Amino acid sequence: MIFQVMVKNEYRISGVPCFNPVHLITYHTMAILTMAILIETDGTQSNIKPKGLTFTLNELQNLVGGFIQVIVLPDGRPLIMDEEGKLKDKSYNEKATTLARTAGIADADFLVGRCILCEEGEMCN
Repeated sequence: MIFQVMVKNEYRISGVPCFNPVHLITYHTMAILTMAILIETDGTQSNIKPKGLTFTLNELQNLVGGFIQVIVLPDGRPLIMDEEGKLKDKSYNEKATTLARTAGIADADFLVGRCILCEEGEMCN
């Protein structure tokens, strides 16, 4: 499967999502996203499943409340967030920020709003 991402929130889908907010990137994968963990701003977590066989881009966008951006953690797990969450003044997400810091986001940076954590290989190989 292939998924391509373009800047300026123009997404082209033909597979599974992975994101770089600056460049058009094409990712190839053999795995599909079938289950994930939704991390709420209050720190609670819940297992989520797609409506069909896999999550659609629309489902992921609805879950985070906007266009999606992905940080791949050092252990290979993708962490999905609302790309424009800060502009929408969403609440701080401490648990997701802690996870994102392991991926090297700046100390002054932070994540807001609902975030989705997937298992390694579910979205990217």
